[in-house]
Amino acid sequence: MNRPSVSYHPIIAKYPLAFLGLLVGLISGCTYSLLRTATLPADSFVAQYRQYEANYHRTFQLVPRPEGTPFDVAEAYLRRYQPGPLPRIFQHSTLYDRTGVKLGDFFDEGRRKWVPLEAISPHLRNAVVATEDASFYDNDGIDTKRLVAALVQNAEEGEIVSGASTITMQLARQLFYSPEDRFAPTLDRKINELFLAQDLTALYTKDEILEMYLNLIYFGHLAYGPEAASQVYFNKSAAALTLPEATLLAGIPQMPGEYDLYLNFDSVKARQRIVLDLMVQRGYLTQRAAEDIFTTPVALGTDPDATPIQAPHFTVYALEQLRREWPTMDVRRQGLQVRTTIDLRMQA
Repeated sequence: MNRPSVSYHPIIAKYPLAFLGLLVGLISGCTYSLLRTATLPADSFVAQYRQYEANYHRTFQLVPRPEGTPFDVAEAYLRRYQPGPLPRIFQHSTLYDRTGVKLGDFFDEGRRKWVPLEAISPHLRNAVVATEDASFYDNDGIDTKRLVAALVQNAEEGEIVSGASTITMQLARQLFYSPEDRFAPTLDRKINELFLAQDLTALYTKDEILEMYLNLIYFGHLAYGPEAASQVYFNKSAAALTLPEATLLAGIPQMPGEYDLYLNFDSVKARQRIVLDLMVQRGYLTQRAAEDIFTTPVALGTDPDATPIQAPHFTVYALEQLRREWPTMDVRRQGLQVRTTIDLRMQA
């Protein structure tokens, strides 16, 4: 069966063929592939490129586009290309007492609550775009200038010190590669990533891509996506984030293990300075505004991992009841909001 065509600008038309091989090899650190590609005759290189293209079309089928919201699209691709329990996009479940007082969150991999893009503060959206992919709204999934800059920098250093992944390329890694394969230093993975980014750009709007990206990335402290991160670090919704809070969060995904606001605030604060400088460079902020944001105190919330679950024996009982009623449902990853019969006021 022929794969339905996707209208996009082939990479082969954007870069000279030999340069593409050198470029991808240097950026991805594929030393063997780089040396082999650099010595190929032009005709052989064309044939090899076409082979990569054919392999890509056999491996990845992005069309027809899955129906539904960006959440539905991401879930569909993850089910198709990554093994694991269902649903693939885990969301923590929360139990409340009869009056709406929170008893606790329950999860396996971590906390996440998927929210639409309009429920994410524009401060965070702008900060992430400025930090991760300044040309996001203009590029076709690949940032040519950053590719060239990374090539030059890596060549000067003699090693891989700079990548050039756009937001769309990072999303492609999240959707189509398992965690253990996402950063494999292979030439075919990097080329596939470029193809995937252009196909995603052709199929989805920038807002849809950004919504999927933000909700999938890790913000440290077992928080995935902006809503969980906002609740974990600031006890508020992602829609209510201020500029000082948003610019702190925007720097975390680069190194979520290091940039944990509860465990390593000073490192996150230093990273915030970089985020603010990039926002000034990209025209999102004035220098004066950036300085004001940096010096504005930020009040962290209460670490949820340091807060005991309310009525622990009852909550364990309630979870067991849920499992008995719906045995095929993984209650710790379904994003359930469950109001129980207990009244905490009566337990005091």
